[in-house]
Amino acid sequence: MSDADLFAWARGFEDYELSPVFQPNTHRVRYRLRALADRTFVKRRAAASFLAGVGLSDFTWSMVWHDEGETSPELLPEVLAQAEGFVIFLHGWDGSHLIWEDMPEAVVNRHPRLVAFVLDHNGFGGSSFVDETPDVQICNPPAAMRVAEGWLSLMRLRGPMDAPAKRVINFVGHSMGGATLFYLDPAAWRLHEYTRCALAPALLLEDELHRAFYQALGLGIGLLNRLPDLALLDRLDEVLTPAFVKILAGGASSFVQSVHETVYMTTPKGVIARTFAAMGVLDQVPSGCDWRHFRVALGEADRLVGLEPQLSLLQRLAVPGEKIRVRGGDHYFFSVGDDTQPVHAPNRQIVIEDILDLHDTAVHSLNS
Repeated sequence: MSDADLFAWARGFEDYELSPVFQPNTHRVRYRLRALADRTFVKRRAAASFLAGVGLSDFTWSMVWHDEGETSPELLPEVLAQAEGFVIFLHGWDGSHLIWEDMPEAVVNRHPRLVAFVLDHNGFGGSSFVDETPDVQICNPPAAMRVAEGWLSLMRLRGPMDAPAKRVINFVGHSMGGATLFYLDPAAWRLHEYTRCALAPALLLEDELHRAFYQALGLGIGLLNRLPDLALLDRLDEVLTPAFVKILAGGASSFVQSVHETVYMTTPKGVIARTFAAMGVLDQVPSGCDWRHFRVALGEADRLVGLEPQLSLLQRLAVPGEKIRVRGGDHYFFSVGDDTQPVHAPNRQIVIEDILDLHDTAVHSLNS
């Protein structure tokens, strides 16, 4: 079976999606796993088994690629088959695939042989949990990594372990998504097959102050969810949502802030509470770490991830100093807000350069 045949599911997208910011020569389409299974682009039993195993009712993502013309839907499997690598974007808490704005487009424009996949995950966006109050063990960063890896295998974006790697899988994660990347198991991957770029990872293993904050806020949101007066709950949401967004994304663009407001208002509060608390109670130390194709970037003014405890943790995990970047800016140091343009705009370009540099280095090593 050819690679194009393996990727026949790519023709089954639901619709075209506009990028939050226009980028020429790029295209974006939207997928929903259940729809692919219903139309037999993916085996129904395999899709159902994947969703049941991770506690999700569905899994959704966007695909972004470069083409100076128009790509016929029939040719999308060939776009994937000819790709040198894939870039997997994982958003953070209370986010969706939209928080990345046009960064996926910028990456594939710079490197046309890359294809980006921008996921909704861990109960947010279109990837919702079956249980509106999920167990923290299925919504913490290690569980989110297993979901991403399982999805890659289901969609045949990775080949079997007993065959040579054909492409590099480049993970880019922010906050909750950044913490997720620390739980990739190198033993399940071939050498030089993957890269990781973690942005403001909310990995709080040595940050007792923020651990307590995440647990307390998660508990508080959970208690609000139990209020019998729905009208009162709605009024509290109207008051609290701007406060949450200011803490989470105060320095980000107005578009990113609006995404967080929408996600907070539309996601079950049990999911909001448990996924936040899950980062605060997590005590699993990443093991078997491989830092060869890895980079982590921290915001020096981040109010959700303490800089000093994070640097201490990275030292404990033996992350080499040259893999660590400290940037001016807050939790969203790569999103350009009205008041953060002088600092965040250069950071955004540096993140794009880091993604491409990691990919090129891994490809060179893979082919050597």
